[in-house]
Amino acid sequence: MVADLAHAELDTQSVRYELRLAAGEYAIVHSSVTTGVTKYGGDARYSLRAVRSEPTPSELQWIMTIEDARLMDALSVWAAETTTTLLASVDVNGLDNVSRDALRAMQSVNAKLAQSRANPIWEEQSVSALVVVREGTIGLRVGGTFLKATGVHREELQAYVGTSVIARGFAKLPGEYEVSSFTPRKDNTLELVLMSECPFGMRAADAVLKLVNSTKSELAVQPKVELRYLFYKRHDATSTDDTW
Repeated sequence: MVADLAHAELDTQSVRYELRLAAGEYAIVHSSVTTGVTKYGGDARYSLRAVRSEPTPSELQWIMTIEDARLMDALSVWAAETTTTLLASVDVNGLDNVSRDALRAMQSVNAKLAQSRANPIWEEQSVSALVVVREGTIGLRVGGTFLKATGVHREELQAYVGTSVIARGFAKLPGEYEVSSFTPRKDNTLELVLMSECPFGMRAADAVLKLVNSTKSELAVQPKVELRYLFYKRHDATSTDDTW
């Protein structure tokens, strides 16, 4: 989806955090959330799904997705309180197996919480923009607003100043756009990408060209059609390892 935005307010909240938990770990998180909400009020909204564990298919892994950074902060505090309560309830001088397993799970939960907070998952967003330079800073003009370009492709944009592009990236901070990829925008142009030897692709291209030609008299501006082919070669007659 490409956004022709009239302002620079990209969705800087489109970030989420994921926790992949074993059954015992999720029990601890659930207990922490229950205690935290009961004690401090408010609510804790997250989504939960169960999948088969990769190392052990017979066991389930609980994937907890949180879209609120403040809940992540609160959950870390609640988990720390649960840890304190657990430590106070066990005899550290004579730990049995159940207590050891509980402490290991608690340690794992706290480590996973810290890792998840340090590695948020940002949703990639697309924008249609004009590449511009303002006060020596390369960026994108989206609607009437300037977004400072960041990321590994920032310098590449220098060659496209004054060009409209379709950019994909992340709005992690207001007024900034971390560019992950971009391509020059081609208005009124349809690009068809075909496999060089695909009969179905060739039929589709013929159908598109016939449609475009049949509507010439109906359209004020004739669309441009660009055909692009994917070529591949086989290393030998028996190889199944194709190179594209």
